[in-house]
Amino acid sequence: MQIILIWATAISGLRYKKARIIKSALAAIVDSSFDAIVGMTLTNIITSWNRGAENLLGYTREEMVGQSASRLIPEDRVEEESQSLDEVSQGNEIQHYETVRKAKDGHLLQLSLTLSPIKDPFGNIVGISSVARDITERVIVERKLKELNDVVALEKRKLEEVLSIEEHLNTIFDINKLVDFTVDKIIELIGAEKCSVMLVDHDTGELCVKGHKGIDNQFILDTKLKIGDPIAGFIAQEGKPVLVTDIENDKRFLRRSRPSYQSKSFISAPIKIGDHLMGVISVADKNSKDGNVFSGFDLKMLCMIVRQVAVAIENAKLYRELKHLTITDPLTQIYNYRHFANSLDREILRLKRYSESLSLIMIDVDDFKSYNDTFGHLAGDALLKELSKVLNNSIREIDVACRYAGDEFVVILPETDVSEAGIVAERIKRAVEAIFLKQKITISVGIAKCAHNMNRYDLILKADTALFEAKKQKKNEVPSLG
Repeated sequence: MQIILIWATAISGLRYKKARIIKSALAAIVDSSFDAIVGMTLTNIITSWNRGAENLLGYTREEMVGQSASRLIPEDRVEEESQSLDEVSQGNEIQHYETVRKAKDGHLLQLSLTLSPIKDPFGNIVGISSVARDITERVIVERKLKELNDVVALEKRKLEEVLSIEEHLNTIFDINKLVDFTVDKIIELIGAEKCSVMLVDHDTGELCVKGHKGIDNQFILDTKLKIGDPIAGFIAQEGKPVLVTDIENDKRFLRRSRPSYQSKSFISAPIKIGDHLMGVISVADKNSKDGNVFSGFDLKMLCMIVRQVAVAIENAKLYRELKHLTITDPLTQIYNYRHFANSLDREILRLKRYSESLSLIMIDVDDFKSYNDTFGHLAGDALLKELSKVLNNSIREIDVACRYAGDEFVVILPETDVSEAGIVAERIKRAVEAIFLKQKITISVGIAKCAHNMNRYDLILKADTALFEAKKQKKNEVPSLG
C-alpha cells in the first residue's frame, strides 16, 4: 500500500512539474511574441502584459497589470469597445477587429485585435485574451491610396467633362454666345470665382475683353491691352500658358495683388491655332476645398479647354464668312437677292401679325448700258459700288438694301408708309446726283406699299410696275403705288 502511495505521489509530482514546464514555456512564447498579447478580467482589468505590448504601447508590465484597460481606449471608441467585450464575455471570438488604441506618449495606433474568451478547466469564462497587431502603416497606405484613387477619379471625371464640351462648342457660331459659354464652363469645371476671355482686335492690335465673370464691369470697359503689356499682353506675346501661385513673389510679374482678388494665384493661357494668336483666357480666385492656389492639373484643364475654344472660334469665323458669302453680293458687298427674298418674306409675315406698315423701294440706274459701253465694264462696276455705299448711308439700321439684279437695287423699309418711303427715295436720289464719276448719274425709283393680302411676288411686281412708270414718264422720277 505504501509503495502504491509512493508511486502515486511521484507520478503526481512529475505531472505537476511537467505542467509547470509547459506553462513556463507558453509564458515565454507569449512574452517573446512580437504581437501585443494582453490578458484581462471580464471587468476589463489587465492581468498579463507581454513584451510585445510594452514595445507597441510604451507601458511596462508593472505600469499596466492590475490597471483598467480603458486607459488605452480613446473616448470616441469607449462604447464600441464595451460592445466587443460583452460579445466575448458571452463566449464569442472576434477576429481581426480593427480599432484604435492610445499609446503612452499620446499618439494613436491603428490596431488589428483578436479577442478570445479564457475558460477554466470547467468551461467557465474567467477572462479575455487580446492579441493586437500594429496596422498603422497599412492603414496610412490604404488611406493615401484611397485619397489618390479619389483624386484620379475626380480628375478623370473632370477631363471627361472637359472633352464633352467640344461637341457643344462646335454648335455655337455666335462669338458672344461662344465666349459666354466658355466662361461659364471654365468657372464650373476648374472651380473659380473669376474668369475673363480677351480677344485680339486685329485692326488695333489690342486685347479686348469679350466675356467675363466675377470682374467689375467698369474695370472691363477700361481694359484694353497692347500685346506685351502686363499681364495678359505678356502671356499673349510669350504664347505660353502660365501658372502663378503668388503674384507678389513671382519674378515674371512682381505685382501686388489687387484688393478685389481673394487670392494671389491665377492661371492664364493664350488662345492660339499654330502661330495665329486669337486672345487670352485668365482664371483667378480658385474656390475649392483643396485651397485657393491653382494646381498644375487646373492649368492642364484650362489648356485643354482653350484648344477647343480656339477651334470653335475659328469655326465661328469661317461660318460667319461663309454666311456672309451666301447673303452678300460679291461686287457691291451689300445683300444679294437670296437675303432680299428671305428678309422680305419675314417682314411680310410680321406685317400680317402686327398690322404695321411695310414699303419697298426699287431702283434702276438710268442709261447704265450706255455708261458701260462708253466707259467700260470696270467703270460700270465702280458706279454700282458707289451706288451701294449711297444706299447703306441713306437708310436706317432696320432697313435692308440689296442688289436685285444687274443695275437694279431694292430697299425694304419696315414700319414705313409710302410717304415716308418717298422721303428716303428723295434722299437717295440727291446723294446719287452728288456722286462724282465719269459723268452725272441719275436713277429711277419705284415705291410700293404692301397690303395685308399680298405676298412677296405681289409686292415686287407692284414696285416693279412703279419703277416702269418712272422710266416711261421721265427718268429720275419717284412714282409710288400705295
